[in-house]
Amino acid sequence: MNFRVAVIGLALLVAACEGKRADVSTMPDAAATAAPAVAVAPAMPADAPPPEGAEAVDAALSAAKAFNEAAAPALTAVGEQEAKIRAAAARALAAARGAESAAEGQRTGLTARVSAARREADAARKSLLDGQAKWKVDGETQAAAVQAAVEACNGNEALAAYAGCAALAAEQTLMTTNIEALAARYQAADAAYAAERAKLEEAAASLALAALR
Repeated sequence: MNFRVAVIGLALLVAACEGKRADVSTMPDAAATAAPAVAVAPAMPADAPPPEGAEAVDAALSAAKAFNEAAAPALTAVGEQEAKIRAAAARALAAARGAESAAEGQRTGLTARVSAARREADAARKSLLDGQAKWKVDGETQAAAVQAAVEACNGNEALAAYAGCAALAAEQTLMTTNIEALAARYQAADAAYAAERAKLEEAAASLALAALR
């Protein structure tokens, strides 16, 4: 009796193992059920040619950058020339103040100092005028070239996506600011020269009056 029970138990155990193997064999393969790979668009070659019109954009961008980089030194130069004019006027007035009490021989030296101060102020004034004329022409020329390039970017879909067009728009904004700043600075220098020139004339007149006494 015990032998028959053992045989029946062994048979049931074997049947159970066979069922597990069948279940495993019918399970779907993980690799087979994985999500399909997403297709990736090929990257644009690094040496892809730029769009038509990019050369003109690059030229305008390069010129705009050069203009903007030179604007700050130009503003500094205007201040330096204005300072020369102020210093010259101050020296002329200082010389004229001692003219009345100076001897005739000393007045000659004072007159020479005033004349030298006037020449220095005039030279600084000329430098300002030359610089103003140059920057006015350069600003108008570069602004027109940049505007033409920007319009080309806006009118061409392929060119609009070009990196140079985005950079050009930023440089155009900066250029407009610099042109306005330079114009205002030269205008202020003109006003300063007018005020200092009056002092120079006053010094020369004081020396002339002192010579008559």
